[in-house]
Amino acid sequence: MAVALVHLLETDPLSAKAKEARAWLTVWLVEIPDISVTLCSDLLGTGFDSDEKYGAELMVQLAYSASAFVIEHPDQRSNDLAVDTAAVQGVLRAYQSLLAA
Repeated sequence: MAVALVHLLETDPLSAKAKEARAWLTVWLVEIPDISVTLCSDLLGTGFDSDEKYGAELMVQLAYSASAFVIEHPDQRSNDLAVDTAAVQGVLRAYQSLLAA
């Protein structure tokens, strides 16, 4: 379920279910001890902070997309480059979807 919600947020971050999906994923990430990701907010550079429109949503998308990658590729969980790359790619997909909306 978590991976499906992450993909929903990447492809349709403004959907009617997006707010509920983010809330569920945030609680899930906190409560699930098996999934742990360490992210650097500097991965996105400037322009993606919480003061920007959708900045907070895109920033938290880093954690969601990284977590989905770790679930789908458990053998890569300690490969920081692969996890960070997947996280940024997920944010870019969400950003592209926002621009198209």
